[in-house]
Amino acid sequence: MPRPLAAILVALALLALAGCGSSGSTSGGSTPGKPSQAEIERSQAEAEKGAKATARSAKAAEESAPKGASRTLRGIYRAFPAPSKGSLEPAARKAVAAGEAACRGKTPVQVKEEFYAAAKRYLEPEQAKMIGRIASFERQAATEQGFVAGQLAADTYAATLSEEAARPGYQGCVYSLARQVEKQLAPGSQ
Repeated sequence: MPRPLAAILVALALLALAGCGSSGSTSGGSTPGKPSQAEIERSQAEAEKGAKATARSAKAAEESAPKGASRTLRGIYRAFPAPSKGSLEPAARKAVAAGEAACRGKTPVQVKEEFYAAAKRYLEPEQAKMIGRIASFERQAATEQGFVAGQLAADTYAATLSEEAARPGYQGCVYSLARQVEKQLAPGSQ
C-alpha cells in the first residue's frame, strides 16, 4: 500500500476511534461515533502533510547515496534512512540504538540465527516461513531494492522486544543491516 494512502487510512482509523466515546453529547455537530466533515478534512490534511514529509525525507536519503551508486543501493537509501532519533522519546531512542548495536556488522542470516530461537514463539506461521527463507533473499540483495532479507531479519529481532520497543528497535536494526549492504554495494567495492 502506498505510504500516503496508508497514512490517511491510519489517521482516519484513529479519528474514528477517538469519536467512539461513551458520552451522549457531541462537539462540532457530529453524530456520535462519526467524525464531522471538518474533523475528517483536518485529519486528511495532517496525513497528507506527514506523507509529504516522509517523501521529502526518503528523497533526501536517496540523494545522500554515494555518487555512482547502483539503482539498488539508491533504493535501499530511500527505503531505510537513518532513524531520526532527535524527534523520538528517550525510550524509543534507546530502542533504536539497541537495535543498531544488535545488528551492526551482521548479515541478515546472522541476525536471524542469533534471535530466531527467542522470537519464534511470537511469530505467526507465515512470518516464520518467510524468515526461514532469509538466505535466499540475502542472495538477491544486489538486485532487490526492497531488502527483504534485512526486513525479515529485523522482524526477527523486533519480535524479541516489548511492544513499545519493537518498532524503534526494528528501525535501528534494519538501518544497521542496510548500511552493511551499502558497504557491499558501494561503488568501487566490487
